[in-house]
Parts: sequence; structure tokens; C-alpha cells
Amino acid sequence: MEIVRVKVDPTLAAGLIQRVRPNINFIRREDFDHRVNGLEHLHYQELARLLFYTGLRVGEGLALKWSDMNFEENLLHVNKTIDIATRKITTTKTKGSVGYVPFPAFIGEMLEHIKKESAEKIYGFNNDMFVFGIVPHTTIHTFANILNAFFLNCEFMTYVTATHLT
Repeated sequence: MEIVRVKVDPTLAAGLIQRVRPNINFIRREDFDHRVNGLEHLHYQELARLLFYTGLRVGEGLALKWSDMNFEENLLHVNKTIDIATRKITTTKTKGSVGYVPFPAFIGEMLEHIKKESAEKIYGFNNDMFVFGIVPHTTIHTFANILNAFFLNCEFMTYVTATHLT
């Protein structure tokens, strides 16, 4: 077998590929608070705050039950999600999503307020009920569209992109 040596590297003619860094526009807390205060539907503000401060996906936040909450340790247990296409509770998107997620004390106070309000208004209230109530398919899409509109061009959660919201 004969080895042929190339005198000129033919790949040099192709030139360098220009690397472009994406311009990520992170939202500041003040801007986030201002935008969230503009949400008017029942518990949209609270759900947006929960997602922002915990990094949960929309379906994971909507699938939370009161039994998933540990107010003493400020932890919530993520073990399910709402599949937007089928409108059913299913396993999380990834195995890594299952686990305990800490939340700040003020989020715990917000959740306890929702729980107290729900216990007063809902006959037969129990810990097996959803934190944000039974959420119809249209509400999931409405919430996702509102988040898209309010936070367009902002990366306010690690996972919030148009593909996750719609």
C-alpha cells in the first residue's frame, strides 16, 4: 500500500465558521414583578411566581398537589406533570425532573395562603387536591400564551421557551 501525501490542506479553502453568541435577554426581578402584577386571571400571578422561583415547567407546576408540599422544610415534591396534548397526569418530562425542589419562604407563605383560601371555599377540601385546582386544557394554553406574551424575548426561567409553552 502506497501512502500519498497531500501538499496543501484542501479544507483551508473553506475558511473559518463564524461563531455567533446568542443574545440572551435575562429579565430583572423588578421587571418580572411588574409584568406578573399585570396577570389578571385567578392564580396566574402565583403560578408564574412559583415557576420563576423554582424552575418548574408549566405542566409540573399545574400538576402539584397539596400532598407534594412540605411547608416545614420549604420543599415541594415534583413527580408528575400534566401532558398538554392528552390533558392527563403523566410522568415528568425527564427522570432528572423527579425530586424535591426548595422554594423561598415567601413562596411558602403564598402557597399557604392559597391553601387556606381553598380550604375555606371548597367543600371537602383535602391534600390530594391540585394546588391550582383542576386545570382545563384551555387554561393551560391560555396561561402559556400569556407567559409567552408577557415574557417575549426574556429568559426568565431556565426552561421557558416557546417550545415548552405552546
